[in-house]
Amino acid sequence: MDAPRSPARSQPSLVAHITIIVILVAFGSVGWWLHLRPERELEPESIQRISMQLASWRGEDVPLDEGVERMLRADAHVQRSYRNARGELVWLYVGYYGTERGGRPEHTPWVCYPSAGWLILASEERALPSLAREDESARVVELVVERHRERRLVQFWYRTTRSPAIASERSLTLDHVLGRLSPSGRADGALEYLVRLSTPIGEGGIERARDRLARFADPLAAELEARWPRAADVDAA
Repeated sequence: MDAPRSPARSQPSLVAHITIIVILVAFGSVGWWLHLRPERELEPESIQRISMQLASWRGEDVPLDEGVERMLRADAHVQRSYRNARGELVWLYVGYYGTERGGRPEHTPWVCYPSAGWLILASEERALPSLAREDESARVVELVVERHRERRLVQFWYRTTRSPAIASERSLTLDHVLGRLSPSGRADGALEYLVRLSTPIGEGGIERARDRLARFADPLAAELEARWPRAADVDAA
């Protein structure tokens, strides 16, 4: 009696081998192309020329404490308080984080407020239409913070070349990847603002504070568009 034959082992086809090689070569080529692309040299100081007059809001510089400045390590930043004729108050911080930082701040409001003694009472993501470009959405993170019985409403977001307002880290990562692969090569970790607005929560409550930030964000959006750092190609070598 013949011995039972063992089932033949399936061998990868020639087509499968070629497909794998093509994929590896394609990924390698894209990686090498990205590595050799000219980097961007920017003018981050342009954000320091954000107007002191935003519609009816008049600004005043608020210098950062040296320790806070070292902790934030932004390439350029501006911090101000703005008031209007009615006495309403909004604090603005804009930090620019460039190529060497990978376009990401190390200390976001999630970290900065608790480290400064503020308690985060509530948080959520919200749409902020005044920031949105045509046919695009704009989302921000909103926090309610409290310290020594003082409560503030905080809204912050990331701004890149591709998107006027990004709330989540996941969306920011996707934006960086898509921007890096775009023909312009922008938003590749070299072009990003962290924008933070805050205002006191007074007798009118959160809704009135939210309305105040929305009215301030409207002229701010146009100013940020105008002050976006200009880029010039530099030899990567």
